Amino acid sequence: MPGDRTAPPAVVASHPLLKPTHAAMLVSLARYLGTDEAMEAWDAACRHTCVDPDVAETSPEELLRVVGALDVADSLVATCAASLRIRLMSYILVHDLPVHDRPRSPAP
Repeated sequence: MPGDRTAPPAVVASHPLLKPTHAAMLVSLARYLGTDEAMEAWDAACRHTCVDPDVAETSPEELLRVVGALDVADSLVATCAASLRIRLMSYILVHDLPVHDRPRSPAP
């Protein structure tokens, strides 16, 4: 069921799309930037967007705002932000979640 948070993760090309979290975003950033630089960039983007990185449940829309703030940084961080945006939008679209300024799919 679209938007059902109790459903098992959707699978795209044999890859489970787990719910995005601050921790998952940080792990992705750390792969390319290193742990310290990833945490510094993520924390700065969270402060810039007024999103609390210590809140366990953060909406995909809030995470998109944080990723958008990363997109204005240097080229490697911006490249990582593009990857994170694709990951977030895939989750949002597969689960048909509402996101500001994105029309919902028409009912069948």
